[in-house]
Amino acid sequence: MNPGDIAQYAIWTCDEDNRAKIAWFKAEEAPRLLKESADEHGVILGPVSHYELEPGEGQAGHPDENAQGTNWKLLVFEAAVVAEKPEARTSSFLLDLDPKDLAVLRKATRKAGQNGGRRLTDAECDGVIEHFGPKVAERVLKDMLDAKD
Repeated sequence: MNPGDIAQYAIWTCDEDNRAKIAWFKAEEAPRLLKESADEHGVILGPVSHYELEPGEGQAGHPDENAQGTNWKLLVFEAAVVAEKPEARTSSFLLDLDPKDLAVLRKATRKAGQNGGRRLTDAECDGVIEHFGPKVAERVLKDMLDAKD
């Protein structure tokens, strides 16, 4: 996975499936599985969104021919890969930033990483900011200040 890619996870559901289980899967399990995959690939994901496909629609294919149930839907969960995780460092230029500047950078990072769903955490924002480095951070801060003038 590389920045710009879309990470996906999909599961077939039908009318006979337990609605509470599907709600749990949407809220907790699918985001967890995508995060685990992102961690394995050393990347940071943006917010997770989901949509449904009918059998045969788009790239959906069809449920297993032995599957029992009616009204099958493929639940597709996806999140954009926003950055590679920064290498572990003993120091970070983020520690030298004024707290107000760091807050501005986090806000800009959240806005850039927005695609619906979950909001990026401070740690995820910091990882993205760290990935792009102090020169990009300085440029973003300067652009933000110029926009206010």
